[in-house]
Amino acid sequence: MNNYHAPINGPKAHIPPNWFLLGIIFLLFTGFFAFVLFTSRAEDLHILDTGIHANATIVMIIPPSRNSEQQVQYTFLTSNGLQITKTYADVWSDAKIGDKIDVVYIPDKPEENEPTAGVRSSPALEIIVVSSTGAVAIVFFVLGWYSTRSKKKN
Repeated sequence: MNNYHAPINGPKAHIPPNWFLLGIIFLLFTGFFAFVLFTSRAEDLHILDTGIHANATIVMIIPPSRNSEQQVQYTFLTSNGLQITKTYADVWSDAKIGDKIDVVYIPDKPEENEPTAGVRSSPALEIIVVSSTGAVAIVFFVLGWYSTRSKKKN
């Protein structure tokens, strides 16, 4: 009779990470971030390029909650005399009811409007996010190449 039993709690095998797979995942993140960030920026810039400026008045300040940041509600009149009201994430830390702000709206669709203070002139955030995730993807690809190369030598 064979009374030998394999150890139940023996050493666990080390599974090396699949660097190429991680690189592909981060490359997909890079593409997703680039698409989302640049398309939202393109919409803002479209409004700025084709829109009409109007003076808006802040009519309500909505305090922050657990699920959202502080918001302001503003109203303005279009060149046709139509009154538009919109709630927007607060980009003015010291905003008060009655403050005047500059907004830009699309003449054919005045509900598409943006405060000019809310549109960044520099795409710094987009560039940082996209280049950071892209750099991480490159690091993973290099690690994958290096690990497969070192396995071939052994």
